[in-house]
Amino acid sequence: MDGGHVLRAALALRMDHARATQKATRIGQFIALGMGWLGLMYNPFLIFIDVFIWFGASMESSAEQLKSILGHASVRHAMLSLEGV
Repeated sequence: MDGGHVLRAALALRMDHARATQKATRIGQFIALGMGWLGLMYNPFLIFIDVFIWFGASMESSAEQLKSILGHASVRHAMLSLEGV
């Protein structure tokens, strides 16, 4: 997992943080697919590691997308008001 953060940091030197996270998670998921294939062939324990990496990368990507979208919103945009009631 720390390797993914290092990869994201290296990618973030050339692009914005959200795009770097998306690319790093796709690379991590590609590696996870390879580990899953190796797990099917040689060691089924690798499949458990593969699932952990896959979901971890998915959650990291989702959290970064949400942070990127909501980064420009203010509390005023999220408040419900009772003004026309």
